[in-house]
Amino acid sequence: MATFNSIHGKTLERVLLYAIRGFSTLYSLRREQLEYFGLAWVCREWRRMLLPKLYKCAFITIMSTSSPAKSNIRLIVDNGLSKYAQHLHIRCPSRYIASGHLIKLLDERLFHKANWSSIYNLGIYENLHSPFINSRRKVEISADMCDTANQYLHTYLPTLTSITIIHPPGIYTTHPLARLANLKLHQLSTLNISGASIIFTHHSFSSSLTHLTLRLSSGQTTLPHIATRNLRTLELLDIPSNFSWRCFSFESNDSFYFSELESMTLRYSTTPIDWKTVISSHSTTHPYAAALRKIHMPKLKRLLLSDIPPSDTHLFAPLLLLHLDSLHIVSTIDVLTQMNLCFPFSKEVSIRLSNNSIEDTQMYNTFTETIFSSFSVATKVAFEVEHYIPVSINTVCWLDLQKLDILAFISRTTLYRLLSQLPLLEELRVKFITTDGEQCQYDKQHGISLYSPDNSINCNLRYLECFYSTSHFPLVFDLYPLYEFIANVVTLKEVRVPEFYLQDTQDHFNQDSMQEYPHIHNILFVDSFERFYRPPQ
Repeated sequence: MATFNSIHGKTLERVLLYAIRGFSTLYSLRREQLEYFGLAWVCREWRRMLLPKLYKCAFITIMSTSSPAKSNIRLIVDNGLSKYAQHLHIRCPSRYIASGHLIKLLDERLFHKANWSSIYNLGIYENLHSPFINSRRKVEISADMCDTANQYLHTYLPTLTSITIIHPPGIYTTHPLARLANLKLHQLSTLNISGASIIFTHHSFSSSLTHLTLRLSSGQTTLPHIATRNLRTLELLDIPSNFSWRCFSFESNDSFYFSELESMTLRYSTTPIDWKTVISSHSTTHPYAAALRKIHMPKLKRLLLSDIPPSDTHLFAPLLLLHLDSLHIVSTIDVLTQMNLCFPFSKEVSIRLSNNSIEDTQMYNTFTETIFSSFSVATKVAFEVEHYIPVSINTVCWLDLQKLDILAFISRTTLYRLLSQLPLLEELRVKFITTDGEQCQYDKQHGISLYSPDNSINCNLRYLECFYSTSHFPLVFDLYPLYEFIANVVTLKEVRVPEFYLQDTQDHFNQDSMQEYPHIHNILFVDSFERFYRPPQ
């Protein structure tokens, strides 16, 4: 067997990196794992191997104005290690960027004395919970301070290809580092700035752009041209209803083609727009509507849509959704019906009806029956609605389903019938289990018999969380359907109930009455310290 001293080169490097795997979070935003420096002190050879890894990330962490900043930048500068740095991560209180203190802090660490041309990734993370300026109002930015910060970062980080700036939305009226983004726009492969909108001064992004996350303003009806051939992730937030999408298509082309796009998130603004202004500047036809009918995303696997307007539903024709792995939609029942959704191959599906003004019960029942019958291979499904009409579910084919969230009213007959069709279901979250007197109209119209407590329930359910997401509803005082459900589903092992039901249920769930539920191991009250459990035998 070879001795350790006989291991050299790439083999030694692999052994050392395996020994400290996880070191890539050495200067993460959560912790600094300084103990991993120990191996670098063993000998010159090990240090030579590890230096490029140990100092690949320069960082500054400012937790609050009262505590000193933590940073390795001065150490890197003093020891001539800046050639190893590939990332610059800055964690600071919210509004810190606009205060002008960032550049002062970098200068104190002699940042300007080193060559940082190897850094390609800049990450700035502002913490909402430790504001630098104690004000909830939007910060008006000093133009001089911002020009200084933008020019400083542009000069000393010449080869940036990735910019991520995370801060709470609503803090800035305009983004303090908008000019930096514009100066680097021609070379960026990743741009993630979701806290405030940016007014772009260039006509196009880099052709190598692969990841784009932006928050738009109400007046941004388009963006600089985006070459779609390399784009893999697209996330647009607060999209105005009159957004034209022409940035994705050349003027000479009547379609656009996302050949590599794998993940798309589109969150539309819910703020009403002045349609008189829109109509005066555009034709009544939705801009580029003809082009959008020819959208093509052959590799798209994850899609999230929120509050999509009727004018953009044609973006996502049924054929486009067939190959999705993950689909999350928040919209009204009218828009979702118009989209004619069908996703037989999606593994994860989440649908939330964002409007609680449903008055047509038959329309609601038809919609839910259609939606639920379109899942066939899903392993995780979530359905949420904010009204009191019990959800209608008759026949499903979810043979692979393992986790189900029904954040709606559901009668016990409907729920038991559903469980009988889900052989692999292990986790269930429900908002309210109602008595059969409140059962959905579907059961009555189709002559479906009410559930009898004597019926045996054959399922695989292990975990139940009830009254889930009930902040918008008054408390329900008839808890008998819940107790009955827990008693009859003998495969259950753990039950969770919100803490505001503690007073209503603690007399029922006590050590003496737990003999009624011999199969239950734990009953937990979420966000409280109360826990009823069965002691080990």
